[in-house]
Amino acid sequence: MDGYFTHTAYSSDPKNFNYAKGGPYTVTTNQLAIAVEFDTQKKENIGDTLKFLVTVKDDKLTLDIDQQQMVFEKIDKGEEHLAGL
Repeated sequence: MDGYFTHTAYSSDPKNFNYAKGGPYTVTTNQLAIAVEFDTQKKENIGDTLKFLVTVKDDKLTLDIDQQQMVFEKIDKGEEHLAGL
């Protein structure tokens, strides 16, 4: 882990770039804090620190963002070449 967060969203039908955001992050017991360096969707977030509730259970990471849960599931161990971590 390099301490840098990026999130990019695309639509598949129709194919479309939705947004990208990122910056350095820290994680405490159950909180993710992101110092926003770029945000193509909400430029007013740039320079702010966004904080989200985060839980990890088994191979699932759950973020509570704007009263909505986003669940990410680990699909591999990240040991192959060019694997994301």
